[in-house]
Amino acid sequence: MIKSFLIKLRQKPRHVRQQVSLGVAAAFTSVVAIFWLTSLPETVKVISEATPAGANAFSSFTDKINEQIQEAKEMSKQISTTTASSTKEETVPMPAIATTTASSSFALSTTTTPTYVREVRIATTTASTSQVNI
Repeated sequence: MIKSFLIKLRQKPRHVRQQVSLGVAAAFTSVVAIFWLTSLPETVKVISEATPAGANAFSSFTDKINEQIQEAKEMSKQISTTTASSTKEETVPMPAIATTTASSSFALSTTTTPTYVREVRIATTTASTSQVNI
Protein backbone atom coordinates (compact mmCIF):
# COMPACT_ATOMS: atom_id res chain seq x y z
CA MET A 1 0.00 0.00 0.00
CA ILE A 2 2.73 2.50 0.97
CA LYS A 3 4.94 1.30 -1.87
CA SER A 4 2.22 1.89 -4.47
CA PHE A 5 1.49 5.32 -2.93
CA LEU A 6 5.16 6.28 -3.21
CA ILE A 7 5.31 5.08 -6.82
CA LYS A 8 2.28 7.22 -7.69
CA LEU A 9 3.71 10.14 -5.73
CA ARG A 10 6.96 10.06 -7.72
CA GLN A 11 4.99 10.59 -10.90
CA LYS A 12 3.33 13.76 -9.56
CA PRO A 13 4.75 17.26 -10.12
CA ARG A 14 7.38 18.61 -7.75
CA HIS A 15 5.06 21.04 -5.93
CA VAL A 16 2.63 18.20 -5.11
CA ARG A 17 5.46 16.06 -3.72
CA GLN A 18 6.61 18.98 -1.58
CA GLN A 19 3.09 19.52 -0.24
CA VAL A 20 2.81 15.85 0.69
CA SER A 21 6.20 15.87 2.42
CA LEU A 22 5.23 19.01 4.35
CA GLY A 23 1.99 17.34 5.45
CA VAL A 24 3.78 14.19 6.61
CA ALA A 25 6.36 16.25 8.53
CA ALA A 26 3.59 18.31 10.17
CA ALA A 27 1.74 15.13 11.18
CA PHE A 28 4.82 13.59 12.84
CA THR A 29 5.67 16.88 14.54
CA SER A 30 2.14 17.19 15.91
CA VAL A 31 2.27 13.63 17.30
CA VAL A 32 5.54 14.41 19.10
CA ALA A 33 4.13 17.73 20.37
CA ILE A 34 1.01 16.00 21.72
CA PHE A 35 3.07 13.46 23.67
CA TRP A 36 5.33 16.23 24.97
CA LEU A 37 2.40 18.41 26.05
CA THR A 38 0.67 15.51 27.84
CA SER A 39 3.83 14.74 29.82
CA LEU A 40 4.58 18.41 30.56
CA PRO A 41 2.45 18.71 33.74
CA GLU A 42 4.22 15.71 35.28
CA THR A 43 7.62 17.16 34.39
CA VAL A 44 6.73 20.52 35.92
CA LYS A 45 5.50 18.76 39.05
CA VAL A 46 8.77 16.84 39.44
CA ILE A 47 10.83 20.01 38.96
CA SER A 48 8.74 22.00 41.41
CA GLU A 49 9.08 19.25 44.04
CA ALA A 50 12.87 19.20 43.60
CA THR A 51 13.15 22.96 44.11
CA PRO A 52 13.49 23.94 47.78
CA ALA A 53 10.73 26.04 49.31
CA GLY A 54 11.26 29.78 48.97
CA ALA A 55 13.72 29.46 46.08
CA ASN A 56 12.99 29.83 42.44
CA ALA A 57 14.24 27.42 39.80
CA PHE A 58 16.73 29.87 38.28
CA SER A 59 18.54 30.57 41.55
CA SER A 60 18.84 26.86 42.34
CA PHE A 61 20.19 26.30 38.83
CA THR A 62 22.83 28.99 39.22
CA ASP A 63 23.71 27.69 42.70
CA LYS A 64 24.36 24.22 41.25
CA ILE A 65 26.53 25.70 38.50
CA ASN A 66 28.54 27.68 41.06
CA GLU A 67 29.03 24.53 43.15
CA GLN A 68 30.35 22.67 40.11
CA ILE A 69 32.72 25.52 39.27
CA GLN A 70 34.08 25.49 42.83
CA GLU A 71 34.56 21.71 42.66
CA ALA A 72 36.43 22.08 39.36
CA LYS A 73 38.70 24.76 40.87
CA GLU A 74 39.46 22.53 43.87
CA MET A 75 40.23 19.60 41.58
CA SER A 76 42.62 21.72 39.51
CA LYS A 77 44.38 22.91 42.69
CA GLN A 78 44.73 19.32 43.87
CA ILE A 79 46.11 18.24 40.52
CA SER A 80 48.58 21.11 40.38
CA THR A 81 49.83 20.44 43.94
CA THR A 82 50.23 16.72 43.31
CA THR A 83 52.09 17.29 40.06
CA ALA A 84 54.32 19.90 41.66
CA SER A 85 55.14 17.63 44.61
CA SER A 86 55.66 14.54 42.47
CA THR A 87 57.81 16.32 39.88
CA LYS A 88 61.25 14.99 40.52
CA GLU A 89 64.01 14.44 38.07
CA GLU A 90 62.16 11.61 36.39
CA THR A 91 63.05 11.03 32.78
CA VAL A 92 60.58 9.06 30.76
CA PRO A 93 62.14 7.49 27.72
CA MET A 94 60.52 8.79 24.58
CA PRO A 95 61.10 7.14 21.24
CA ALA A 96 62.75 9.21 18.55
CA ILE A 97 60.32 10.19 15.83
CA ALA A 98 61.68 10.49 12.35
CA THR A 99 59.83 12.73 9.95
CA THR A 100 60.76 13.04 6.33
CA THR A 101 59.80 15.60 3.73
CA ALA A 102 60.68 15.91 0.11
CA SER A 103 63.57 18.27 0.82
CA SER A 104 65.11 16.99 4.06
CA SER A 105 64.86 14.43 6.83
CA PHE A 106 65.49 14.88 10.53
CA ALA A 107 65.00 13.05 13.82
CA LEU A 108 63.65 14.76 16.90
CA SER A 109 65.54 14.47 20.16
CA THR A 110 63.98 12.55 23.04
CA THR A 111 63.78 15.62 25.28
CA THR A 112 61.54 17.75 23.07
CA THR A 113 57.94 17.27 22.15
CA PRO A 114 57.35 15.77 18.73
CA THR A 115 56.74 18.15 15.87
CA TYR A 116 54.68 16.87 13.00
CA VAL A 117 55.39 18.11 9.52
CA ARG A 118 52.87 17.86 6.73
CA GLU A 119 53.60 18.83 3.17
CA VAL A 120 50.79 20.72 1.51
CA ARG A 121 50.77 21.37 -2.20
CA ILE A 122 48.45 23.95 -3.64
CA ALA A 123 47.74 23.77 -7.35
CA THR A 124 46.94 27.04 -9.02
CA THR A 125 46.25 27.94 -12.59
CA THR A 126 46.90 31.19 -14.31
CA ALA A 127 45.12 32.36 -17.40
CA SER A 128 47.26 33.15 -20.36
CA THR A 129 46.87 36.49 -22.08
CA SER A 130 45.15 34.87 -25.05
CA GLN A 131 42.36 33.57 -22.80
CA VAL A 132 41.61 36.88 -21.11
CA ASN A 133 39.05 39.05 -22.83
CA ILE A 134 38.94 42.60 -21.55
